[in-house]
Amino acid sequence: KAVFAGISATEFPSMPKLLEKGTINIDKNKIGIIAGRVGYAASVDEARLVLTGIKFYKAGDKLRVVASDGFRLARLDVGEMGSDFPNNLIIPAKAIGELSKLIEGRKGSKIQMQILSENNQVVFLGEDFRLISRILDGNFPEVDKIIPTEYATTVVFDRKEVIEAVRSAAIFARENSNIVRFQIADGRCQIKAVGGQIGEEESVIEAEVTGDEVEIAFNFKYVLDLLNSMDSDRVNMMTNGSQAAVAFGMEGEESLVGIIMPVRV
Repeated sequence: KAVFAGISATEFPSMPKLLEKGTINIDKNKIGIIAGRVGYAASVDEARLVLTGIKFYKAGDKLRVVASDGFRLARLDVGEMGSDFPNNLIIPAKAIGELSKLIEGRKGSKIQMQILSENNQVVFLGEDFRLISRILDGNFPEVDKIIPTEYATTVVFDRKEVIEAVRSAAIFARENSNIVRFQIADGRCQIKAVGGQIGEEESVIEAEVTGDEVEIAFNFKYVLDLLNSMDSDRVNMMTNGSQAAVAFGMEGEESLVGIIMPVRV
């Protein structure tokens, strides 16, 4: 015999009443893109709750989304989401991730969204599901000011080759605060990690380098998260020095920018 302690059903949050007007149709494919290319950069530390969200805001005639945990950020221009889409809306990254899973494989190209201002909630509606999330309040950092417009060094390399090199270096980097070093010189990118008592590892890949030589230290987890969020064969890496923010993007695609702050060593 087992006895489970329960809670009265009246304690469970009631389902919010939907609006008769004000439903916004959104492209479900864009939700999957946002979750995959931006969601990884959101914070998981609720001490700064606003950074656990993805910010939706308008930049000119485009809708832009951004997430940042203070050490990295990802920003994506998603194009048109409808003129009635709200500006400066911050939705928890977990909610966007769960929504992406819910709509995967389902028929139809659109889902519906309602903003319930009275409850400070957002509701996503599909044919057979309803996902409700709170809207986050707070001052999201002005990340557009962080992203440089000019760079002293630009590197173009094969994304999969760098992923393999970083994964190999990560075996040793785990013994040294997860640090991997990128040494950029003419025609090559050297990726190296020193692992305390277990040894060190070094890989060299071909790269197109324009500008100054530079050496940058990264947390390898941030590099892998960023590169795995992209799907192009070749990636751009741009920086203004070993201690400056490093920008990554897909070659020939300007809508996505990823930023990683280097590690000071």
